[in-house]
Amino acid sequence: MEHSVALAKHEEQYDALLRLTLEKFPDIVLVLCEPFIFKVGNIGRNWKAYHADMTERKAVVRQLADQYNTVFVGFQEVFNNACKNAPADYWIWDGIHPTVAGHELLTREWIKQVGKKISFK
Repeated sequence: MEHSVALAKHEEQYDALLRLTLEKFPDIVLVLCEPFIFKVGNIGRNWKAYHADMTERKAVVRQLADQYNTVFVGFQEVFNNACKNAPADYWIWDGIHPTVAGHELLTREWIKQVGKKISFK
């Protein structure tokens, strides 16, 4: 498994993007969303490598969310809980990309978390 951006470079670029955005727009509300995967499709066939890499990338996003005091949307737990009602491939067809039902879960959680910071009224 190979990513186009190594973890250290990913963190460096993500940090720079957040820093520059806040410099230019100091009153902006930033929302960082946790990356997620499931053990289905190609992801399931190389689970150990994908899971290890994603665990590190999730930690980067969480750390940057804390560092920049952003809204953090934890998607993995939402999907984990949803799998109590339907199998993983109902929510995410290939281990990475959500189905229509998965997108609805993402949307609802995003609105819930962002709504704690801003009003949608």
